[in-house]
Parts: sequence; C-alpha cells; structure tokens
Amino acid sequence: MYMYSGHDSTISNILLALGVWEPQLPVYNVMVLIELHRTLDSGYGVKVFLRNTTAVPPHLLTIPGCEQLCPYDKFLQLTSQVVPTDLDTACKVDNPDFVVPIAATP
Repeated sequence: MYMYSGHDSTISNILLALGVWEPQLPVYNVMVLIELHRTLDSGYGVKVFLRNTTAVPPHLLTIPGCEQLCPYDKFLQLTSQVVPTDLDTACKVDNPDFVVPIAATP
C-alpha cells in the first residue's frame, strides 16, 4: 500500500486528470483512493473512490470511457495524455538563477 497526502489543488488535479472532477473546491479532509485489483482472469483493474466526508463511506467513481473496475491497460490508455513520459523535460527549470533550496536536499 502506498499513501500520499496533498492539498485541495492536488486532489482537484487528480480528479480532473481522471475526468471525474466536479467544478468545486474539495472539502477539507477529502480523500481519493486509487486501488489496483487482480481480476479473475489474472489481469488487473483500477477502482477510484472519493470520500467527501467522514460521515459516509467513500463512493465509487466511474472514469469516463471505462467501467467501475477499469481494466489496467484501458486505465493506462485513458490517462496517457496526462502522465509525463519524459521527466527530465517535465521537471526542467527554465530560470537560470534557480537554486535548489537546502531543505530540499537529503
């Protein structure tokens, strides 16, 4: 299991990238769960849940163009336009005066 934390802006962007964002600010303490499941045919599928409140369990989202259990290959295809493939280019610093903050180094 991997767990990451973020802010309203990162949650909004994940939901937007998956095509399931409703144009509103996420509430405080919102949670997105992305689960990888092994299917009966030895394949894999992805489920996405959203929890808006602690009062009710997370609800299952359906990624447009997919089923609630989205086959892994289809999930990769649907998200390919928003997943960077060249991290050197995506993370390139354009400002020649940029200095990595000391706190950011190990």
